Amino acid sequence: MHSFSHEVKDTLARLLATENLIVEHKQVPTASFDVQERVLTLPMWQKASSTVYDLLVGHEVGHALFTPNIDWKEGEYVDVPPSFVNVIEDARIERMMKRKFPGFAKTFHKGYKELSDDDFFGIANEDLSKMNLIDRINIHFKVGTFAAVPFAEDEKEFVSLTEGSETFADVLEITKLIFEFVKAKKEEKNKVDIPPIQSNQEQPPSNGDSVEVETPNVNQDAPVGDSEGTSEGAEGGTTGDDTISSPEGSDEFESHTDSAFEENQKKLINRSLADTVYVEFPELYVDNIIIPVEQVAKDCHDFYTLDFVEGTWRKEFVDQARNQYVEYKKESARGVNYLVKEFECKKSADAYSRAATSRTGVLDTTKLHTYKFNDDLFKKVTVLPDGKNHGLIFVLDWSGSMQDVILDTVKQLLNLVWFCRKVNIPFEAYAFTYDYADERESYEDDGSNIQKMENNTLYLYRNFRLLNMLSHKRSASDFETDCKNLFMVAYSFQKRAYDLSPARLGLSGTPLNESLVTLRYLIPKFIKENGLEKVNTVILTDGEAATIGRVTKMKDYYNKDEDRWGRVGLHTNCQIRDRKLGRIYKPLWDNYSWEGNLTKLLLDNLKENFPHVNFLGIRILPSRDVSNFFNYYVGGHYDENTRKRWKKERSFILKGKGYDELYALSSTSLNENDEFEVAEDATKAQIRTAFKKSLKAKAMNKKVLSSFISMVA
Repeated sequence: MHSFSHEVKDTLARLLATENLIVEHKQVPTASFDVQERVLTLPMWQKASSTVYDLLVGHEVGHALFTPNIDWKEGEYVDVPPSFVNVIEDARIERMMKRKFPGFAKTFHKGYKELSDDDFFGIANEDLSKMNLIDRINIHFKVGTFAAVPFAEDEKEFVSLTEGSETFADVLEITKLIFEFVKAKKEEKNKVDIPPIQSNQEQPPSNGDSVEVETPNVNQDAPVGDSEGTSEGAEGGTTGDDTISSPEGSDEFESHTDSAFEENQKKLINRSLADTVYVEFPELYVDNIIIPVEQVAKDCHDFYTLDFVEGTWRKEFVDQARNQYVEYKKESARGVNYLVKEFECKKSADAYSRAATSRTGVLDTTKLHTYKFNDDLFKKVTVLPDGKNHGLIFVLDWSGSMQDVILDTVKQLLNLVWFCRKVNIPFEAYAFTYDYADERESYEDDGSNIQKMENNTLYLYRNFRLLNMLSHKRSASDFETDCKNLFMVAYSFQKRAYDLSPARLGLSGTPLNESLVTLRYLIPKFIKENGLEKVNTVILTDGEAATIGRVTKMKDYYNKDEDRWGRVGLHTNCQIRDRKLGRIYKPLWDNYSWEGNLTKLLLDNLKENFPHVNFLGIRILPSRDVSNFFNYYVGGHYDENTRKRWKKERSFILKGKGYDELYALSSTSLNENDEFEVAEDATKAQIRTAFKKSLKAKAMNKKVLSSFISMVA
C-alpha cells in the first residue's frame, strides 16, 4: 500500500484548477467533479502509486477546468452513447491539461504506462484490430505510445478530428459522426445475402399470381462457412454471424475499455477505511448570541441595589468587594501608565521608521555660505505617516474551572481595558457562558435560535451566549460602573460567595470552541464598525474547552414520524472544512495534547482567515497547575531546568501554539505588591529581602507587559 498525504494531493488539485476547489476523499468507486458546486470527489486510492494518483487528480481537474456544466443528452445528440462522449472528452481535456501544464505530460505518460502494465483497460488478451472503433480511439489517446493501435483509412479521420477538438461542442459533433459511422457499418454488416435461384429450379409462374418462395435456412449457430447458401469469401462480404471489431458478444455502441478502466479503479480503493465526514462552519445568528453590555449592566444594577441589611455579613461582603476594587484600581495605575508609555514609545518608533524626508525646492538661507562645499542648499520637510488604527477584542473564560483564578484574570483584563481607554483604542470584552437565562428568547430544542441548521455543520450548544461585559462605547461613568460590577462578581466567585452575584451571571461550562467560531463574525464586524487597520484578540482562559459536535437529522424522540435537527459527536473520521479558504483540517482528536486539540485547529483557522490579526492568550496559573500546563502545551518537557526557570521568572511566553503568543502568569506573583515597603525599624536583612521582592515583581510584570505591547502596537 502506498503512503502519501491526501492534503498534499488536495493542494495539487487546487493549484492545477487555479481555484479553491473543495476536494473530498470518500468511499466512492470512481472520481467525479460537480461543476456546479465546484466539489472534486476522489476515492480513497490508498493502493495507487503517487504517479497514478496524480494522473487521476489531473484528469478530474481537467474536467473542472474545461468541461462545461450543460445537459447535452437532448436534441440531435439524444441517441449518442454517453461512453462515446466520455472517451472523446477525456482525450480533449487531457490534451488541454498538458498544454496548460507542460510538465504534466510526463505524469500522464508514466501513469498510463503503469495502468496499462496492470491491464486496467482489459486489452491484454484482445486483438486490437478487432476492437470497437471507440475503444481503439480510447486506447490510442491514453496508451497509444505503448500499443500500436491500427485504424482503417476511413477511421483515421476521426482520430484527426479528436486530436483537433478544442471545445465541448466539437466533442459532441465528433461523437455524433463516430456514432453514425459505427451505426452505418453495423447495418451494412448485418445484411444477409440471399443466393441466386439455380437454373434447374422450377421457375415461378409469371401470370401475376402470388407464390411463396422459400428462403434458404441460415443456421446462425453453425460454424463460419458452413451455413448453407452463405456467400463465403465474397468480395466485401462477411459471414452471417460476424460481429464488428469488438470482443465476442460485446456491443459496439459502448466503450468497453472505458468501462473496464472505471471498474479497475475500484481495485485501488482501500475499503477498510471508514468514510470521511466533512464538517462545515455554520451560519450564525450573532445578534441572538450576544448579550448587550446594557443588559449585563442592568442585571448587575438590579442585584447590587438590593437592600442588604446593615450589619449582616452580606452587607459587609459587598462593601468589602467595593473597597477592594477601589484599592486595586489605585494600585494598578502605575502598571497601566507603564503600558501607555511603552505603547506610545513603540508607536513613535514605528512612525519614525516610516518617516519620509524630501526637498521643498525652497533655498535655506542659513546654508548659503556653505555653497562652495555643500550641494544641498534646499529646505527639507519630514512627513510622518498617520499611525495605524488599533483595536482589541477580549474573550474571558466564564467557566467553573476558572473559579480559583477568576479574580486574578479579571484584574488582568481590567488593566488592559484601562490601558485602551487611556490611549483611545476601541475594545469589546466578552465572557462566554452556557447558563445565561435570556428571558427575551424562547429556547428551541434544536439550537436554531443561534445558527442555521444544516447537516454536517458544527453544532453550537443552544444556550451558548457571549456576555458583552465591557465596551469602549460606554460613557465614562457607565464604564466605571461596569468595571466595578465585573470585579465584584469575580470577587464573589473566588471567595465562594455564590449568592452575592447576579443569578444570570453564574459560572458555567466552557464554550471556548463556540466562541472561536463566533469570532469569525465578530472580528470583521468590529473592524468595519470602527474603521480599524490592526486588531488584537486576547483570550483569557484556562484553555480546556467543552466538546463540540455536528448537526445531523435524527428521529424525534416524542414524534417518531418526524425528523428533527440534533447533535452527534465529532469522531476520528471527521474533517473540518472551510469553504471560503478551500481548506480542510484533519484534527488528531487528542484531548491530552494541545497539538491534537480542536481548539488549536479553530485558532489556526482564525489566523488563516485574518492574517493581520494577532491572537494572544493569557493564562493565570496556580503553582499546582504549572507542570500540567507545560506538559499539555509543550509536550512532557517540564523538566528540572524548566521548573527552575518558572521558579525564578514566574512566567512563560510560548509561541506557535495557535496563539501568536501565549502568556502563562503565576497567580501568586500577580498578587504580590511591587511597592518597596518596610517597617521603620526594619533590619538590613529585611530591607534587602523587601527590595529584592519588589524588583522581582516589577521584572515579571514589565517583561510580560513589554512583550504584550510589542505585539499590539
